[in-house]
Amino acid sequence: MAFFARLTASTDHAFFDVVTNPDRFWTDDDVSSIVRGLRWPVHIAYGDPDQGSLTPVAQIDALANAGVDVTRMHFPGAGHAISPMFPAQSHNDIKSFVERVRLRL
Repeated sequence: MAFFARLTASTDHAFFDVVTNPDRFWTDDDVSSIVRGLRWPVHIAYGDPDQGSLTPVAQIDALANAGVDVTRMHFPGAGHAISPMFPAQSHNDIKSFVERVRLRL
């Protein structure tokens, strides 16, 4: 869970310091606090670990189990960079998520 949260945090200066300085890695308590603070839906598109995906399914499940409104879309055969491999499908996936969120506002 800690690794996943580190990768998905906002890309501000503090995030880059955490990623590039192992002494600044967030503790499990830090990560739990961040996850508990999520109030908006989260959508995760992911590929296959053997192709380079950085998103373990167990960590998506952990978000859901923590009470986060999380949806997911698996792109079989994709690695880390999904949109270049599946441009139309990834566009439609994001569009669908945005529409779902928009309807909740």
